[in-house]
Amino acid sequence: MTPQAHVENGCAVRIAATSDLPLVRRFNARLSAAGVSYQFPGDFRLPGEADHRPPDYPVFRELMIAEDSGEMRAGVLLQHGTFFIRDEARPFCWLQLPLSEGLVNPTYAGSFLRLMLECTRRERFLASLGVGSKDENWARFLVRLGWKNQSVSFFFYPVRPTSVFLGMEHLRRQRSLKFAARAAAYTGFGAALGAGLAIRRYAARTRGCYVAKEEPIFDAWADRIFFEHQPKYGGTPRRDSAALNILYPPAEPSYVRIRVQRKGGGPDFGWVLLVHARMRDNKYFGNLHVGTIVTGFGDPADAPVLIHAGLNHLIELGADLVVSNWSHHSWQHACRGLGFLPGPSNFLLFLSPGSAPLLGAGCPLGEIHLTRGDCDSPSSLMPKRQPR
Repeated sequence: MTPQAHVENGCAVRIAATSDLPLVRRFNARLSAAGVSYQFPGDFRLPGEADHRPPDYPVFRELMIAEDSGEMRAGVLLQHGTFFIRDEARPFCWLQLPLSEGLVNPTYAGSFLRLMLECTRRERFLASLGVGSKDENWARFLVRLGWKNQSVSFFFYPVRPTSVFLGMEHLRRQRSLKFAARAAAYTGFGAALGAGLAIRRYAARTRGCYVAKEEPIFDAWADRIFFEHQPKYGGTPRRDSAALNILYPPAEPSYVRIRVQRKGGGPDFGWVLLVHARMRDNKYFGNLHVGTIVTGFGDPADAPVLIHAGLNHLIELGADLVVSNWSHHSWQHACRGLGFLPGPSNFLLFLSPGSAPLLGAGCPLGEIHLTRGDCDSPSSLMPKRQPR
């Protein structure tokens, strides 16, 4: 037990150290043996922390655990960062991977509650993003703690509509949708939709006004973009170059960084971050080639240019379908303007009471810039690594 631990009824809640890895491995093994597929990583840090985090920089990740009888019984990853609200920088934490041995052994059900009570005592402003449904146990738990919640809008662009209608696993699982999708594919509706969307994209006023360039790393140009345009958003997490390289490290080859510059010179429009993957028996996308506009930043007024650049690049990479999630109304409007279709969202945002005025009248969701890349990153849409 470390000096920083909070102890109650024999349960110690504290930040894990490297020396706690044996406890974490045993915890993972017990959950795995009981059929729980989620596991804590062997390295608690963010992917690019070791190589790209400057000294004392406020973006980092640690593991908080609840320990009882010499064993870890619950844990949650705390991703520390900065949230700018009306141009005021405030520390906050994304909560990731909340896990409890109470899932498989009711003896330890209280450990997770003690863990979360201590977490909320230490950190006033907490957030969770990517929760799939309000019916999930995690969602119900956060509601009981008094957290606010709203869903972040989902958009999709069927580059090859016929392939999407026939290959979308979600459509196959529901009988009515399955027949409707096949009818759309075989009657020529899919081909007509694809042609119509291509014409709309080609005719967009943003076409021809920019140059899109792949970058190997986020650098000083990304800092200029962030600090110039951050005050134009009601709320946004920190997206300067250091934060971006910590979250989306250059060593990860799946990330495609597109810097969008004005044709003929002048300040950059901004940037978008992309991933694409050929899915394999995915529960939503089947075997489709799915491209994702993970995140992006720039003047909200220039969102149409940035979405256009990201969409075109993913189409050139062969995507059948392009997806994205945006909370800010300007980025949503840009998607609709290019022909993206809104879909049901399973990407819920939960905020602790200390996050005010976010999601209130002083800063509604439509003025906050959140994307698929926030909190847990786009892990489910990344290419699967082949086992060695």
